[in-house]
Amino acid sequence: MAPLKVPAVLVADAAANGITEIPRSPGWISSPNGRGTIDILLSCLVTIFLCSWSVLCLNIPLAGIGQFGFLLNKARWMGFTIFFPEMTTGIAAEQWRSAIQSVEDFSLLKEEWESAEEDGQQPEKWMTTQANLSRINRAPWTMRHAFLADMGGLVLKCPDFPAFPIDGSQVVWLVKNGYLDYPEVSMAEIWDKNKADGFARAVTIAQIIVSILKSIYFIWQSYVFFYVVRLCALKSLVWEGADETSGS
Repeated sequence: MAPLKVPAVLVADAAANGITEIPRSPGWISSPNGRGTIDILLSCLVTIFLCSWSVLCLNIPLAGIGQFGFLLNKARWMGFTIFFPEMTTGIAAEQWRSAIQSVEDFSLLKEEWESAEEDGQQPEKWMTTQANLSRINRAPWTMRHAFLADMGGLVLKCPDFPAFPIDGSQVVWLVKNGYLDYPEVSMAEIWDKNKADGFARAVTIAQIIVSILKSIYFIWQSYVFFYVVRLCALKSLVWEGADETSGS
């Protein structure tokens, strides 16, 4: 290695100040132990964007809305989630409660059909009851079915009237009163419509966990911390929902 050449002026100044050795500049400097303002802002913005985008399970878009219309609608809901996360969580809680109610109603309806069969009764619509009981045994009504209905995944077609979506409670009423056969929808059909797999959901949860840990470490970032906590509650309520299910 070639010796370090120091100008004579610097050598004279160093000697005058009692310095006998000129230090070399280090080739590697470690990063500072901390983050700047721009690092914190970027981290918060990226976390808020990714979590807001992936946590939403929107209703099935109307026919003919197009990809641009879908993205615009999701962007609106993202903005609503960012600025009013409590409202989005409240809506998800209401959908979750509605889904549980329809699951309980179909469970009670199934018990009624089984009791009628065991008692040997011959109700007016015995054949319909037998067929519905067979269908519900093959494809029980679960939380995923309830969320599918509440998201607009079940459409009722009536004579001389445009088709329109019906939710879980309406499906229960129509089936119970004999206006509609029990909709036999398998789990495979629901997953076939689902555009988000388990990996995407796991990435969402990982993003939330990492953000919580960072926010605990930098506790003054209180908004991001409580925002992500609210998204945790939101995601837990819509976990059984099919993400961005297509209407086809």
